[in-house]
Order: sequence, then C-alpha cells, then structure tokens
Amino acid sequence: MDPIAKRFMWNVISHLSTRQGKTAVLLTTHSMSEAQALCTRIGIM
Repeated sequence: MDPIAKRFMWNVISHLSTRQGKTAVLLTTHSMSEAQALCTRIGIM
C-alpha cells in the first residue's frame, strides 16, 4: 500500500474506533508497530 493510502486507512480505522458503540475491525498486518498504533486488542494466528 502506498503511503497516502496507508495514512487514509489509518485515519478511517482511528475514526471507527472513536465512534460511540462497539466496533470491530479486522486488520491484517506484518507490522507490530502498526498494530500497536491502531488496535486496543490483538489476536495472533
């Protein structure tokens, strides 16, 4: 993913996580720093 698209997706995920109510987002990544920045809980397969 190019840097502009990546930043856009980070903003979308951040916006979803700050909405009222419970929202689940399935994020697959190889970057642990990305997971830490965007997620409150993670699962590892």
